[in-house]
Amino acid sequence: MEWEEKLSNKPRRDDMLKIRLATVVNKYDFILIDCPPNLGLM
Repeated sequence: MEWEEKLSNKPRRDDMLKIRLATVVNKYDFILIDCPPNLGLM
């Protein structure tokens, strides 16, 4: 099972990246996120 399938039923899945980044955001001036060019969940 892929991670997108696992996240599809999770509450607040749209906020998951924001929540995870909140723990490290004050350590860095910039955070770059490299994503594949698709229209998937993330």
